[in-house]
Amino acid sequence: MDLGLHERYAFPIIHNHAFFEIIYVYSGTCVNHIGETSLEMKAGDVCFLAPDTMHALAAVHDEDVVMNLIVSRNAFEHFFFGMLREKNLLSDLKNAWSCMPD
Repeated sequence: MDLGLHERYAFPIIHNHAFFEIIYVYSGTCVNHIGETSLEMKAGDVCFLAPDTMHALAAVHDEDVVMNLIVSRNAFEHFFFGMLREKNLLSDLKNAWSCMPD
């Protein structure tokens, strides 16, 4: 895992990764371009990006502080699937979704 600050004032370049990326807006705003969609994010918002998702992020104001958490596939699957086996809010959601009709 690696935690870093997203660069401000940089031109958003479309790219993808072989890992999961969790984007957290600590303050200000940013625009996250995911595929053909532009998602306006504000302080407190979180975005989970799966591996190989084409995206670009623009943070262009002095108050914009955007954090990126990079997680390998193995680490994410170990953590996520481990949580699903335990009794918690996430496993409750999984159980609720599995009961919903298609």
